[in-house]
Amino acid sequence: MENPEKCDLGWADLANLSQREAAALVGVTPEWLRQLDQRRTDKPPRNKDGTYPRDALLTWWERYQQQVQEGRGRRKRGAESEFDAARARKERALAEKHELQLAVLRGQLMRTELYEERLAAVLARLARNIDSIPTSWPTRLAACGGDPEEIRLALLELVRELRAGMVVVADEIEREAEAEETEQADDRAQPADD
Repeated sequence: MENPEKCDLGWADLANLSQREAAALVGVTPEWLRQLDQRRTDKPPRNKDGTYPRDALLTWWERYQQQVQEGRGRRKRGAESEFDAARARKERALAEKHELQLAVLRGQLMRTELYEERLAAVLARLARNIDSIPTSWPTRLAACGGDPEEIRLALLELVRELRAGMVVVADEIEREAEAEETEQADDRAQPADD
């Protein structure tokens, strides 16, 4: 069924068209043309008596259609630029991820969980060394005979031993961790048996 508002009319005056005739000429409904008339800018041209000048209407319609197409193109280009920006963000994130993985493999970075494990082990061994002070130090201090300078020197020696023990413990933990990381890297590098 043909839309009666878009029907072809036999116009008596081709220079001045009614709203219905103008709508039929450009292929839209009169309601749609009324909506365009209510716009603030780029309205269809009208005569003072409310009719539409045919030639000016056709010129306006071509310009309007071109603006609509350009607007769609801008929206499409805008979507493409948003897509390109999202792709660039993804590429940057992947590059950062790979840099972090490489830094871990080189031993420049360590996972937080691994760091916490190592620190806990160092602190546990340190606590054991400190806990041994009450049993090992009294005999050394008694050997000093109560001389404050000798006691200070004996305590200084015990502190040096404690610090040296901490360094040894830290080095042992580091070697154990490096051996574990090397083993894990070797496991990842070996192809899986199918």
